[in-house]
Amino acid sequence: MKTSSFITAAVIAMLPALGHAATVVNGSFEVDPGVISQGVSGHGAGSTFADIPTSGRSWGIWTSGIAGWTTSSNGIELQTGRTLGLTPADGDFYAELDTRNNTRISQEIYFDVGIYDLSFEYSPRTKRTDSNDIEFGIGDILAGAVAGPEGEYTPGKFTTVTRRFEITEAGTHSLFFAGAGRSDSYGGLIDDIRLSAVPLPAGLLLLGTALAGFGIARRRRKS
Repeated sequence: MKTSSFITAAVIAMLPALGHAATVVNGSFEVDPGVISQGVSGHGAGSTFADIPTSGRSWGIWTSGIAGWTTSSNGIELQTGRTLGLTPADGDFYAELDTRNNTRISQEIYFDVGIYDLSFEYSPRTKRTDSNDIEFGIGDILAGAVAGPEGEYTPGKFTTVTRRFEITEAGTHSLFFAGAGRSDSYGGLIDDIRLSAVPLPAGLLLLGTALAGFGIARRRRKS
């Protein structure tokens, strides 16, 4: 392969694929499960989203029915802002990953080749340093963890966590979040989980387009 052809192929391979955006379904936990919560006693236990009271402590635990997400047997606890006095990062609800015990949620997402940012909002629930840990990842592509209270992570507010990763081969990978601290029904809180493709620098994009056009023109002249 000639050098110019090799460069053209290499740059084109770096260009983002068109037409498919990796998207987190129900990343803010706002879609009503349509079934009553199966959780323990609480101000929102036995309620659908529509029935959860808007005053006082309001939460429910769902083991099924959460759009987009598969949960472990411990389910997922969804709370309103009045539960802990914590304002949701997006919408009316956020999730806790320690219901009766630590729990895990996941969903399958298709990725095109490219560089992405995974972002979400995190808050420790308690002041215990061993109780609020959350592990997260994307298949065998990305593995991470966050814990508080430490540094910028303090109870009572959400802080944005972002991790960058690269997909070198298009395919489906499992996005997951799991409680990883003390399993005591008081755990880390998350909200507004999102994925975004990282755009290539404009100069590289123009170079790739120009080289691709050059390669096409050469093939036409030869034919």
